[in-house]
Amino acid sequence: MGGGGTPCSNVMGMKRTVRVSVRCSPWVGVLACAFAAISFREVEGACAGSAKLSTLADIKDKMRPSRPSGGSSYWPGGAGTGLHIYVDPVESPAYTADTHMYTKVSIHEYIHILQQAWMHGFNATTGPVPLRASASSQTRFHVINPCGADKRFEQLHVDALNGMGDDMKLLDVPTYVILYPVDNKNEKYGCTSLSGADLDAKAEEIFNTIYGKDCAGMWPSSDVMGDYAAKDGGPIAEGSAEYYALTEGSSAWTVFNGSAYWTKKLADDHEYCKTVGNKNFGLITTGGEGNIIKVMDANRGAGYEHCMDNPIGEIVWEAFLKFCDSKRFSCTHKDLKEVYVAASSTNWYAAFKAQYGVTWGDFICFARALWKLAGDCDAAAITQEGLDWAKQKYGGGDSKNGNANSGTGALNHSNSTSNSAATLGGAGAIAVSIALNV
Repeated sequence: MGGGGTPCSNVMGMKRTVRVSVRCSPWVGVLACAFAAISFREVEGACAGSAKLSTLADIKDKMRPSRPSGGSSYWPGGAGTGLHIYVDPVESPAYTADTHMYTKVSIHEYIHILQQAWMHGFNATTGPVPLRASASSQTRFHVINPCGADKRFEQLHVDALNGMGDDMKLLDVPTYVILYPVDNKNEKYGCTSLSGADLDAKAEEIFNTIYGKDCAGMWPSSDVMGDYAAKDGGPIAEGSAEYYALTEGSSAWTVFNGSAYWTKKLADDHEYCKTVGNKNFGLITTGGEGNIIKVMDANRGAGYEHCMDNPIGEIVWEAFLKFCDSKRFSCTHKDLKEVYVAASSTNWYAAFKAQYGVTWGDFICFARALWKLAGDCDAAAITQEGLDWAKQKYGGGDSKNGNANSGTGALNHSNSTSNSAATLGGAGAIAVSIALNV
């Protein structure tokens, strides 16, 4: 999170009040960053108050990052959405649709936007969904290139997103891929040629392109206050986004084998995390993103420095897929979409039980056994802990769609553009940022 000039990636542990696109973990959003350091009274009127301030703070953080950490920018009701993507042409010399290191990341981040939209009452699970009349464009996918990223990448991302299946094209607003140049060799990231008033002006231009000068439809912050990660099943948000980005992929990929890449990533993840017997995985209990941060914190200095957001989330999702197989219940992407939709009006735990017929605690106990963690596991107690935590976070509040309070978000996870780090997980943004995940 990064209000007040502090990079979001450096304040993952800060208390977040609202969610916006931030570099804190795969489960936060734009507001979190700004609200961590800024407090002000909501001002009514076109483009006034926190909606724009928070989103602009996130955009500027992405334009001049301390390290390249991609993510997604989403605000409920907004006329568009954005994907922050970094490209280094030196490290990816092949300019084809199979340059998956970059185009896969756009699909992954797009899935995170869908997760946020479902958590805010958007209930479409089959598509394509028509773009609404008030959207910032009637073309579904665009590219914004604010500071000289290699133009040869522009169409690649649009082609990859257009090549997704119809049931992924669920937003009623367009999505803009914001490309930033990266020179990893010389450690130059983003719009390094811009500063001060020039940076502010370019951020404003990006905002206006995506959301419109009058912020049409954007919910006021009073309707997006709260910790929506309490509703979003943080431990599986990251892994499921990566899995479905790779396995459902894009028809634009003619050579790249996403399923094979997923298998290779998991092998690397387990090597980084030494999963079997790694007691730190026992810190995963509730469905909130704080659990992932706890595991990351425990891994640092314990020989698991590369076992961060992405590897952790992918290992948890692998365990869930094995749990599905063992229980013989349907475990499709459509099923997971329904959990997100239902959670927006109840909570993650009730929605999970209603969809799958088992409890969140049942899954966690299965995963602990799979990872050969010592000690007993009380599924009922784990589920109740999650319910109590969710109630404490957002129980009883009102939101735009009549549900309990939810946050907004620009789910973020960093995505390194280094080929050598292609399967290396990074630090977290819901507060969803994940560094070095590609």
